[in-house]
Amino acid sequence: MIQEYFDREDGQGYDYAYTYPGMTRVLQAVGRVIRQETDCGVAVLVDDRYATPKYRTMFPSHWQGVQYAGNARSLAEIMRRFWEKRQKSEKT
Repeated sequence: MIQEYFDREDGQGYDYAYTYPGMTRVLQAVGRVIRQETDCGVAVLVDDRYATPKYRTMFPSHWQGVQYAGNARSLAEIMRRFWEKRQKSEKT
């Protein structure tokens, strides 16, 4: 019903019925990774759609340094560098 309504209103029924509510859930889930200033973590969004401009514009401005991995090897390398950098910063 939501999709039908917004399709009639502005032609964006799918976005209002599925895209925006889904992205709200993603943002809430990512927010659970870090609860305190001392927390450190990684959220991995496993779907090509998150690299598209439509979804990237929905990312909060404080999501600086977002990286995209095209395959498991690339993801593993990004994770290795992230945790290595974190360990170095804890030692100093």
